[in-house]
Amino acid sequence: MRAVKPLDTDGYTKNDYVAYVSQSYTITSGSLTNTEYVTIDFADQPSDDWKYQQTSDFDLGYLNSSSGIYSYPLYSLLNRAFYSSQSIVEYGTSSISVNKFTPSQSLYVFNIANQAVGEGVQPGSFSIRVSGSSPVLDDGYGRLYVNNTGSVVGNIFYKHGIALVKNNLSAPSQSVSVNGLKLSPFLQVDVAFSSSFSITEHTIVCKLKPTEFNASLFNHTIGYYKAVTGSYVSGSETVTYTNYVPNISSSAIVQHFIDVEGPASASMGAGINPGPRLSDVFNLDNDIVTGSLTPYITTIGLYNKNYELLAIVKLANPVPRAKNVDQTFIVKFDT
Repeated sequence: MRAVKPLDTDGYTKNDYVAYVSQSYTITSGSLTNTEYVTIDFADQPSDDWKYQQTSDFDLGYLNSSSGIYSYPLYSLLNRAFYSSQSIVEYGTSSISVNKFTPSQSLYVFNIANQAVGEGVQPGSFSIRVSGSSPVLDDGYGRLYVNNTGSVVGNIFYKHGIALVKNNLSAPSQSVSVNGLKLSPFLQVDVAFSSSFSITEHTIVCKLKPTEFNASLFNHTIGYYKAVTGSYVSGSETVTYTNYVPNISSSAIVQHFIDVEGPASASMGAGINPGPRLSDVFNLDNDIVTGSLTPYITTIGLYNKNYELLAIVKLANPVPRAKNVDQTFIVKFDT
């Protein structure tokens, strides 16, 4: 009867793949209780000579009190990072994404937090919706257009989780049009997208023969098993362990079966039934075959080569041990 069994050579595999997580957030313009995963800032185009002026709090443009960001420096930063000849980022899946939109005047900046963007926004998944208007959609090439019009009103930079949308300064109320987006205080805007995350899937195949793991090793309170201690070196530490092995000579076992099966006595006389044979205590094959005892599996432990417990697998329901055929448990988890 085994306590630990090594995996077969093909017992462990791992596969890397990209998972996409759909996310949606409702943001109320001007509210202090919005989600931290998507924020909206203003980026206003400064005058041509602005960068040569003596800057102070009075000439940095509009201040977003929620983020502490000024609109003039933000516009200059975005224009240089994404649209100038000095750009060091990629424009989605094709550089033509910037050819149909040139930022000017004023922009809404949708910034997705790193925890939400993962390794990047999935092309074609980003959208902005306000009540009563056509949505702003992502065409899969980094361009944001108004649905059913083809008018490009901004860009989405997938790897950075940043979307820029033209601010329609002439609109009287919250809306989406070919001239851009207009947000009004205390009205809601819905932002949705899918983000990508690299995941490693681990698969472990645990194969059991009928003669293996067919009884508990931990019913040692009455002396069925005796403790055997040992140690091994792990790095700079010496680790001690305790295993339980059949205690064939244990007087505790004999006494237990005398007490249960017959009258108490200092010696085994004719009127005392000593109960089952000691060999039956440790060989459960006969009980399993006859159906008088059916072990169940509830937990699987995964160990490294130093017998250090790495993970515990809890089965949803106890599974009875197969009597005459091999039994296989497939464990999967992601990291």
